Amino acid sequence: MPQQFGWHTELPIMLQHINRGNHLANEALIAYLNEARHRFLDHIAVPEWRNDGFSWLNADLAVRYRSEGNYGETLRVEVAIGGLHRCGFDMLYRVSDLASGRDIAHAKTAHILFEDAAGSTASLDEPTRLSLQAHMAGS
Repeated sequence: MPQQFGWHTELPIMLQHINRGNHLANEALIAYLNEARHRFLDHIAVPEWRNDGFSWLNADLAVRYRSEGNYGETLRVEVAIGGLHRCGFDMLYRVSDLASGRDIAHAKTAHILFEDAAGSTASLDEPTRLSLQAHMAGS
């Protein structure tokens, strides 16, 4: 995980995201990561929902749980680009409790640009590459 992230969002833990163990459920954490990803990409003007014959595929997800998230807490989800390659990028996330700063989870997702008609991966266009590059961890 990078020491500094350039962007964050805040999301409350709601009752429907609590599991039988009385803490944040695994699938709810993934939903929070998805929401943070969407907000981040919107912020840097990289459209997540494309209508140009291309789409983003989630290729990978890794999560390291650090502590439980509890009902009533507000999550601070920090996001940065972790790496770029020809047809996609990795995103890094640090999820913590806003009030205490306690780490709840660290995560990484990988995203691939896919050309729908060809049924194969596609190279990133230059504007997308430049926008993602400007928000790489450590930049």
